[in-house]
Amino acid sequence: MNPNGDPDPAAVIRELKVFQSLGGPQVEALAGICREVRYPAGSVIFREGDAGADIYVVLEGRVALGVAIPGGPDMRFLSLGPGDFLGWSAFLPRKPKMSNARATEPARLLSIDGAKLRSLCDQDHDMGYRVVLEILSAVSSRLQATRLQLIDMYRAEPR
Repeated sequence: MNPNGDPDPAAVIRELKVFQSLGGPQVEALAGICREVRYPAGSVIFREGDAGADIYVVLEGRVALGVAIPGGPDMRFLSLGPGDFLGWSAFLPRKPKMSNARATEPARLLSIDGAKLRSLCDQDHDMGYRVVLEILSAVSSRLQATRLQLIDMYRAEPR
């Protein structure tokens, strides 16, 4: 705990599977560009097309990712829980958010400044390699989930 009674960011990062391959100095550097944020159930974290600068890791709660459907509600395509990344496009320069994100229950997230993370990774290539592997793993899992959803959709269509 820090003097404000909030959990120490480095301690929070060390508990996350996604960052367990980072060394002590890398964790401390990452902790310097993070903050915890909280979202009540139903609140929007970001919208598709936003220039959002932050990458998030879910610490508690659940977050739904979806895409806007003209004239209708969001089409939810993924539900995320503790340990999951969202907003990874902030790691890439000038890339907008690719989906909508909404807390489906009270959520506590670790918010990471994407530009500062890129800078840390540029300075420490070992850290950069490890972070990029984790981001690619998350992206790969999302592509697989989307692929399975598409198969289910097309399988259900009458021929």
